[in-house]
Amino acid sequence: KIDPTEIIPSSLEVAIRGHRKGISALAIDSKGYRMASGSNDYNVRLWDFQGMNKSMNSFRIFEPYEGQPINRLSFSPDGS
Repeated sequence: KIDPTEIIPSSLEVAIRGHRKGISALAIDSKGYRMASGSNDYNVRLWDFQGMNKSMNSFRIFEPYEGQPINRLSFSPDGS
């Protein structure tokens, strides 16, 4: 039998890891399901709270502007 607490985060706070430098921007979608983190390592990471398992990995990483730190992030208010 699988214990759900072993595969589903049960805390209201998490430590996100993966960026190589400090996080400089955060955004959470209007429903609270996804988060985007931007860093001085030039990458944006997307996190899905509903699909996240115990490893707490981001589901997508991309570099929007080569060699540029991320200063601001936002989700579209209407979800488009």
